[in-house]
Amino acid sequence: MSRSEPSPLPLSIWVVNPFDDVPGECLPPLRFWTLCRVLAGRGHDVTWWTADFSHRRKAPRLPPPRITEDEEGFGIRMVPVRPYRRNVSFARLWSHRDFGRRLEQRAEAAVASGELERPDVILASMPPLEGAESALRLARRLDSLLVVDLMDLWPETFRRLLPGPQWLRGLLAPVVLGGMERRRRTLLEAADGISSATRTYAEVALRGLPGERPTHVCHLGAYLQEYAAPARPRPDGDDSSARSVA
Repeated sequence: MSRSEPSPLPLSIWVVNPFDDVPGECLPPLRFWTLCRVLAGRGHDVTWWTADFSHRRKAPRLPPPRITEDEEGFGIRMVPVRPYRRNVSFARLWSHRDFGRRLEQRAEAAVASGELERPDVILASMPPLEGAESALRLARRLDSLLVVDLMDLWPETFRRLLPGPQWLRGLLAPVVLGGMERRRRTLLEAADGISSATRTYAEVALRGLPGERPTHVCHLGAYLQEYAAPARPRPDGDDSSARSVA
């Protein structure tokens, strides 16, 4: 599907997010694992581009045995990045740079070789900025639609880390964080659609942008119906079920 054509089925969809746990790493499935499952379940050809480093565990991510298209219905491509130990660090920013640059290289090579189909839609989480920026460049070159998924407010979330009282932070923020804000604005202006974890994220990030674009709020969560509920204490005060769980 290009920007000027109707939407055929099934679609080729790329999901770009380096942070969420992949199949085999945790339960229950979180946002992007669930999204890939739902899209694949509706007949679409889904590829999830992630990092080969686990953001949650701060450890290299080895391909778990459950990462198979037969079991999950979608494919996973891992992009090599350098590790980092702290969420707020230069090492993490460099790791994001690795992700964006190498994602772009590997994705273009896979399409050029015929290993993957050209995507009709690319959905990229933000953060990181680098992944979404690479997704934008890929979408333009491959004539794909781009959806940006607002998982957090970058750079606003960094304001609390600036030194000094509130008035000083207000003076420092445009100088220190202005570049990130301009990059986000460029991305959102170019996006064909926006999804967001909260309505507030969407309102703040889209404030002042010209024109309108399709926007959907999808809150964070997990599909708990797939998993048995934990045992609970009995109403009469007998907590034997609770002890058995512990």
